[in-house]
Amino acid sequence: MTLEVRTGSGTGIELLVAAAAMADPDWRRVFTHGSAAYAEVRRHDPGLIAQARRLGRFGWLNLAGPLAETRSAWSRTRLVGLVSRMPPAELRWTLVGGRRRQLRSRVSEAVVREALAGDRPSLRALRAAVDDSLIEVTPWLLRSSDDEVRATCLAVLEGLPDLDAEFVDVGAGPVGVAAGDGAVWVVSAGDETVSRIPLEAHQPDLVVDVPGVPLRVTVAYGAVWVTAFEGKRLVRIDERTGEVTDRIRTGAGPEGVTAGFGSIWVVAQDAGQLLRIDPAIRQITDRFEIGVGARLVTTGAGAVWVSHFADNTVLRVDPGSGEVTASARVCSGPQGLAVTAGQVWTACTFSDQVVGLDPASLEVTSDVPVSGYPDPLTVSPDGTLLVVPEQGPAVVSIDPASGEVVDERVLGELAPLGDRANLDATVLDG
Repeated sequence: MTLEVRTGSGTGIELLVAAAAMADPDWRRVFTHGSAAYAEVRRHDPGLIAQARRLGRFGWLNLAGPLAETRSAWSRTRLVGLVSRMPPAELRWTLVGGRRRQLRSRVSEAVVREALAGDRPSLRALRAAVDDSLIEVTPWLLRSSDDEVRATCLAVLEGLPDLDAEFVDVGAGPVGVAAGDGAVWVVSAGDETVSRIPLEAHQPDLVVDVPGVPLRVTVAYGAVWVTAFEGKRLVRIDERTGEVTDRIRTGAGPEGVTAGFGSIWVVAQDAGQLLRIDPAIRQITDRFEIGVGARLVTTGAGAVWVSHFADNTVLRVDPGSGEVTASARVCSGPQGLAVTAGQVWTACTFSDQVVGLDPASLEVTSDVPVSGYPDPLTVSPDGTLLVVPEQGPAVVSIDPASGEVVDERVLGELAPLGDRANLDATVLDG
């Protein structure tokens, strides 16, 4: 059985959890943000990990008691303030478990305080009580001074990354994600569901059954459009009620889906076609031959763009004439697509690149190394290009003007899953 504990993003409790994950590798698998915190600290300040281990996992979690007693928001600021104001001797007594029933039932409070003050018989009694209980106290906590303990505690709390990533359960095998009308829609292929998560919510408020291995999603024209790969359908869902209002036959292997030019566009991967669908009458109005093995699709810069995973090319489709123009080979494994001012971008999963192309000539104009199997792409409101590598995963920010990586946020420590799972990315309300 796997236990996973989830905490609110950015809270003081989460900070304690992150510190506990620094102190104990086993607990990194228990807490939602444990792996992410460890990966971020190891990348930026490895010395912080050694400091966190001095207090031990129980030491950090022992601070949850006094934090909860503040009866207000359990924020990072409140936690740091609490530790700063607490008398050093009281803080150290708390960290060793002085508040814990398991310890106090075996040894008196007076003996614990005398032990921490340096009384040797009391220290032996405290160690015996700890050995007889289920709690743990690090040797460093027992031998260090009160001031040294507080300084170390504050250094770790102030140095830990502010993990603003939050995790929401959406079922097995989440693949596609899209934003619209104040909510995020997530497709879970394993459970064959589509979940709606309102902005600021911590769980879905609506779950829709979509049989046939749903994969990708877009929100447009008052509806949610989902490709069902095995079902060979494009499923239309009412954005407000969650009612399935239509199922449109697509041909074999529909995956990528997007909206633009008054239409819904679907890549039928195994049929080798790009489909144009009128959202009003819910019928296919055009089929363009693009070859078997294309995957994802987006619109922008006056065209429809398709990443041809099998051919290692990017296709430009004229929405007026239907003319299909293929680039030369751009990289290995193009998947995610995004359009910025003057460039069309694709994430190249197998060659660890994010490549920019000139929309007119289809020649490569930018080549940005991004390790870790980059997969989905999207554009933030300020025009920054966001790519998500499978390794971790992580979020890498690229300045499209300079073609340089300007930021990276590690979200975990998972190995790339390849074809066993998919990633996707979207931006909601900035």
